[in-house]
Amino acid sequence: MRKYISVLALDVRGTIYKILGVLILMSAAQLGNFYRVLKGNLARWEQYNYDLKEYKQLILSFEQAIEESYIQYFFGAMVVFVCAILIWGCSEHGKVRSKFLLWRLRIERRQVYLVWSIYRTFMIALVIAWQLLLVVAMNEMYQSIIANEMAPQSLFLAFYRNLFLHSLLPLSDIFGVVWLSVFIVLCGMGTAYIGYRDITEHQSACSAVLGVMAYGTLFVTVGILSELRWLSVLTVIVALITIICMAISVKGSLGEHYDG
Repeated sequence: MRKYISVLALDVRGTIYKILGVLILMSAAQLGNFYRVLKGNLARWEQYNYDLKEYKQLILSFEQAIEESYIQYFFGAMVVFVCAILIWGCSEHGKVRSKFLLWRLRIERRQVYLVWSIYRTFMIALVIAWQLLLVVAMNEMYQSIIANEMAPQSLFLAFYRNLFLHSLLPLSDIFGVVWLSVFIVLCGMGTAYIGYRDITEHQSACSAVLGVMAYGTLFVTVGILSELRWLSVLTVIVALITIICMAISVKGSLGEHYDG
C-alpha cells in the first residue's frame, strides 16, 4: 500500500497547486463578472428612481443573471485548464523528477495508471463540485443585491430551467446523472491515458480520446444534452466505448515492470 500512496503523493505534489491556482483565478473571474451583471442591471433601474424594496416585481431573475454572465464558458475554460495540468502531470515531462522513485518502488505501469486515473477522476469531480459552490455563492449575491428575499426558490428553479446548471446537477434526471458520471470517469481516465501514452508516440489513440473528451466538455458546457435525448444516448455510448478501449489498451500494453 505504501508504494501506491507514494505514487499518489508524487502526482498530487506536481499538480495540486497549479489546479488550485486555476480554480481560484476562474472563481474570481466568474464572481467578478456576475457582480458586474447584477450591478449593471441595478444601475439601469435606479436611474428611473425605482425603490427596489417597494417595487413588487423582480427586475432580474437569477436565471437571467446566470445567462448574462456566461458562467458556462468560464467553467469550460476551467475544465480545459485542469485537464491540461493533469495530462502534463503524468506525461514524460511532468513525471521526469519521479521516474527514479517509481523504478525503486517496482510498481507495474498498469497500477500506476490506475492510481493516476483515480486521482484525476476525483479532481474532475472536484471541479464540478467547486462550480456548484460558486453558483450557490452567486445566488447569495443575487439575493442580497437584487431579490430582497422575494425569490427564495430561485436557486432550485435555476437548476431545473437552466440547461448548463441542469447538466452539472441533474437532480431527478436519472439519465443526466448517468451521463455526468460517465463524463467524470472519461476525463479522469482520459487525462491519465493521454499523459501516460504520450500523444507524440501514439498520436491516433490519444487524439481520439482527446476528441471525445472535448466533445463531452462542450456538451456539458452548452447543456444541449438536457433537451436532445437521442444525442444524450449517442454521447454516453461513445464515451463508454472510449473508456472500454482505454482499459483494454492499458491492460494489453502497460503490463511491464520498472526495472532498476
